[in-house]
Amino acid sequence: MGIKIKTFEQRIFLTSIPYNALSALLIFLYGLIFITMPPEVIIPVLVIASAIFALEQFLTARFTHHFITQGLSNDIAYFFTSGMEKKEQHALIKHILRYPIHKALETYFHFVAGSFLQSVAFVGIFHFDLYTTSTFFIICTVTTYIAFALSLHNTQLQCSAAIFAITERMPADDIIDKKHFFGIPMFALFLLYVTLPVVLCIVLCILVVRLNHTERTMIYISLVNIATISALATLFFQRIRRYSALMTQMLGAISENKTKNIRLIPTDFSNEISYSIHLLNKTLLLFRKFIADTSRINTTINDSAISLSSIANETASTSKEQFATSEGILHTMEAISDNSTKIQVTVDEVINVANQTSDQVNKNFKKLHSNLSMMKDITEANQTTINGIQSLSNKLNNVQDIVNLINSVATQTKIIAFNTELEAGGNMESDSVAKEIRLLADKTITLTKDIQTKIDKIKLASENLIGTGQNCMDKIAEGNEISTLLEQRFVSIQSSAAATTANSRQIKDSIEERAKEFSQIVLALQQIKSDLGNINASSQVISTTVHSLQHDSQQIQNLIDKLNASPQADGQEKDL
Repeated sequence: MGIKIKTFEQRIFLTSIPYNALSALLIFLYGLIFITMPPEVIIPVLVIASAIFALEQFLTARFTHHFITQGLSNDIAYFFTSGMEKKEQHALIKHILRYPIHKALETYFHFVAGSFLQSVAFVGIFHFDLYTTSTFFIICTVTTYIAFALSLHNTQLQCSAAIFAITERMPADDIIDKKHFFGIPMFALFLLYVTLPVVLCIVLCILVVRLNHTERTMIYISLVNIATISALATLFFQRIRRYSALMTQMLGAISENKTKNIRLIPTDFSNEISYSIHLLNKTLLLFRKFIADTSRINTTINDSAISLSSIANETASTSKEQFATSEGILHTMEAISDNSTKIQVTVDEVINVANQTSDQVNKNFKKLHSNLSMMKDITEANQTTINGIQSLSNKLNNVQDIVNLINSVATQTKIIAFNTELEAGGNMESDSVAKEIRLLADKTITLTKDIQTKIDKIKLASENLIGTGQNCMDKIAEGNEISTLLEQRFVSIQSSAAATTANSRQIKDSIEERAKEFSQIVLALQQIKSDLGNINASSQVISTTVHSLQHDSQQIQNLIDKLNASPQADGQEKDL
């Protein structure tokens, strides 16, 4: 069901014309009753009043109607073209339910304005006196409430149709469960349609008496009052009667188990009765869901009963096999418990061996550490010796430099002595001195040669010592590497021995725990063996219970079939 902007706006406007015309007629009749008007002007007055009503209805009222309805029309059109979220939909429903009172007030003010225009026309055209004109205006203003009530009724009907379409497209159960309803309560509607019209009619009757009208006037006003009250009260009670008839029809169908295809009653959430219908719709849906869930659960129970019966039979046969198997497992666990005790003794021996190994490793590790210290001392002493020999070689090099210098001096002295002999020229004393000097130089050269030979021997011996010392250093370095490797191996052996001891202790503790667990398992197996003897008996009880459950399930299914059965009175299910 789609509602367009102009369709909704025109529907409100066009459907209000008959109600407004009826209201204008009743208001005009009330005015004629209260004022004295010559018979010859009644027709012209009626024409003028009709012209003013038409002017108000199709010009001014049309403009104001568009003004107050345009926003709501746009929202309704947007809902059916683009859709809305839940929150926006709830706001739209509340807007629609607030609209009738706005429309009724707009109609009321238009009629008041029309009454004023008629009063002005009576004074200007027919020259009515001020008293008659004022009385006419006051009576029309009071009875304009009829237009308010009829406009409210018509607008509520049209808004309800819009809400039906909106809720059919997008249910609003969540917000309705919190707010219950959005419109005018039934007590307020009773005041608007019954109480206030009665009060107004009483006021009009009092005015007739106070204005000293004739008994015929009282009869006229009473008849019009009765017609007005009856019409407004009928509008109010007709709504209640319609809701009551629909609810009675649905409850009757539920009581006769004709719930399968009953249609839900449309509701606009405008008052308590409409909310009660909403609850009745929810009750019907819950009842259908209950039947569907009961049928599904019953099917599940029936299938489970069949499976349970099969399982019970299998359990009975399996329990016998498990009883025999449990005895074998029990003997096996007892044997495992005995073996665990033997394993504990073996583990104790492993721990003792690991402790002895650890002690030996610690002793040998100390000796190895002492040898490493001695090797380091020998290395340092050998290095000191090599350094001393190298220092001696350096000093011999210095001595050799001195010897070379002496040898050079001796050679020069010898040359000087030879020159001296040449210069002596037969001087015996000088010649003798020169010879002595040359002999001294020769001896010096001979001695320096001997010294050079010894220095060479010493240097050769030093080089041999340095080579030997270097070889010793290499051997010592190899010994250090071997000792270091041995030290690492001893550390590894020591760690392995400690780890072996720790692991052995853990194994011992674990075996002790397993032994305790085996003892508990043995006790549990003994209990299982006892329980298996009871399972077979329980399986028989389960089998008996399953048969009873299947019987109850069949009764439930028969009840569900009865609830879902189509009515046979008219061959079709009742649609609401």
